[in-house]
Amino acid sequence: MESQESDIFLKISLVGSEKTGKSSLFLRYFEDNFNCHYSPTLGVDFRIKTISSNNKTYKLQLWDIAGQERFKSLSPSYFKGSQFILILYQPSDRDSFNNLTKWAEFIKANMTNDYKILIVENEFFGIKRVVSRKESKNVAKKLESELVRVNTKTGVNVNKLFETILDYSIGERVTWPDIEYENDDDLLSNEETENFETQDILSVQEENNEQVFLYKVILVGDSGTGKSSIISCLSCNYFTENYIPTVGIEFKIISFHINNSLVKLQVWDTAGQEKHRPIIPAYYKGSNCIIIIYNSHNRKKFENITNWLEDIDRNAPENCYVVLLENEFDNYKKQVEEHEGPELANKFDLHYFKSNLKNGHQIQSLFSNIAKILINSTDIKRPNYINIINKNSMTNEVKSHVNNYDYFMNLIIIGDSGTGKSSLLLRYSDDVFSESYISTIGIDFKVCSLKIEEKNLEIKIWDTAGDEKFRTITFYYYKNAHVIMIVYDASNRKSFDNLGYWIEMAHKYTEEKFLMCLVENARFDMVRQVENFEGEEIAKKENAVFFKVDVKTKEGVDELFEKCARKAMEDLIL
Repeated sequence: MESQESDIFLKISLVGSEKTGKSSLFLRYFEDNFNCHYSPTLGVDFRIKTISSNNKTYKLQLWDIAGQERFKSLSPSYFKGSQFILILYQPSDRDSFNNLTKWAEFIKANMTNDYKILIVENEFFGIKRVVSRKESKNVAKKLESELVRVNTKTGVNVNKLFETILDYSIGERVTWPDIEYENDDDLLSNEETENFETQDILSVQEENNEQVFLYKVILVGDSGTGKSSIISCLSCNYFTENYIPTVGIEFKIISFHINNSLVKLQVWDTAGQEKHRPIIPAYYKGSNCIIIIYNSHNRKKFENITNWLEDIDRNAPENCYVVLLENEFDNYKKQVEEHEGPELANKFDLHYFKSNLKNGHQIQSLFSNIAKILINSTDIKRPNYINIINKNSMTNEVKSHVNNYDYFMNLIIIGDSGTGKSSLLLRYSDDVFSESYISTIGIDFKVCSLKIEEKNLEIKIWDTAGDEKFRTITFYYYKNAHVIMIVYDASNRKSFDNLGYWIEMAHKYTEEKFLMCLVENARFDMVRQVENFEGEEIAKKENAVFFKVDVKTKEGVDELFEKCARKAMEDLIL
C-alpha cells in the first residue's frame, strides 16, 4: 500500500501558433538554455519537473505541443487532462496574436475537465512589436484569461511563471509576471535582424530538404520487462540493471533515412505497474505501432500478453501495427520455451522479434524494420484479438494454450465512491482489510481462480472508481462483463438512493446479457441508514441477486463471489 504523503501533480500544456517559442520556453525552464536553431516540435514533447516546497512534493508535467497545422489533429489527445493551458504568441507576429481566440475556442471544444488558460506573450527585446500591450490586455480580458509576459531568450519571468502557477494551484493569491519596457518600439540593428531571421529560416529548411514522416510507437508490457531499457538504448546506447520503473509515460524520438525520406519514430515508454494502467489507454490513440514486450525468464509476464492484447483491441486504432518482442537476458533460466513466442505471435497475427536489451542486440535493427514497414504499408489492419481470445465470450470454448483454465469470466464492481468496492476486492483476493484504503483512480483489477464442478474458472475482477470525474473511463469496461456487482453502504443513505443511476448505467453500457448482483456492505460497527428489507426489494424488482456482506469481518464475502460465479456459469456460460 502506498504512502498517503502523495505527490501533487499538475499537467501544463503549451500551445499556440508555430514559431511562438513554445519549445524555447520548454528548453529554458528545464535546461536554462536558449537555442535559436531549436527545431520545430514534431507532434509533442514533454518532461516532468519535481519541486519540493512546504514539506510537499509537486510534479509539474509540461507538454510542448506542435503548432503546425498538420499536427493540430493530435493536439486534443495531449492537452486533455491539463489543469493549465498556456497559449503563446509573439508580439512581433500579428498572425500568432490573431490566432489566440481560435486556440481558446479549440481548447474549449475539446476539454472535459476544469482548466485555466494563460495568454503568454513571448517577446525578444529589440524586435519591433506589431501588437500593442493594450490589444494584448483586451484579448486576455475577452478570453477571461490572465496575460503573462516572458522572454525565453533571456529567461526573464520564465521560472517566475511556473512558480506563480504552482502558488495559484494551491489557492494562494498571486500576481502574474509582467515585463516593464522603456520603449515598445525598440528595434535590432538591420544586420542583427537579418542574421536572426536567416538563422530561423535555415532551421526550418533543414527539416524540409526531405519529406518527413512521423509515426507514434507505444511500448507496453508488464513492469520490469525492459521497456525503459529500450528508451535508454535508443537515446544513449546505455543499459543499467537499476533503471527506475516508469511513472506514467515517457518518450524519445529516433530517426531513420529511408527511400529519400526522413522517418521519425516517437517511441513512448508506458508504465507496466497496475496502478498506472488506467492512464495508458489514452496514449494508444493515434498510435501507428504497439510493441508488447515480455521476458523469456518470467512465465507470468508472458501469460499476461493476452491482457495487453485485450487493452489494444479496446483502445488502439484498427490500422495499428502490433509487434511481439521477446527480451532475452543471458544467464537467466528460461521459463518460456523457444517455440512459444513465435507460436503465440502466429496465433494473433503479430510480427515477432527477439532482442537482448542488456547487450543492445538487434534494438536498432528492430526499429529500423518497423520504420520500413510503416512507411511502405498502407493497408495495415490488425485482427480482433478479443474474438481470438474468447472466440465468443458467452460460450465454453477454451482460451489459448497459455492459460490454465477452462472458463473465463469478467466481473465488475460499481457503485458510489466510499461504499467499500476496493475493500471488497482486496478482502476477497488478498484477505486484507484496511480502514485507510485509498480511493481507486480510474480502474483497477485482480485475477482470481475458482474450481466449480471440477472445472477451473478464472475471474478478472474490475474495481471501478465511483468518483464522477472517472466515470467516462470506467463505463468502457462494462461492455464485456458477465457479472456486475453494485455496492452500497448501509450506513450511507445517499449511496443507496443512487442505486437507480448505477442500475441504469449497467444496462446502458453492457452489450451482452449479464448477471446483476446487488451488494449491501453492512458493517457491524456502523449505524444503519438503510433498512434490512430495502435492498432486497430493489433486487427483486430488478431481477438481481442480493447479498449482504461485512468487508471488515469478511462475513459473506467468499460466499458472494462463489455463488455469483456459479450462477453466471450456469446462466451465461454453460
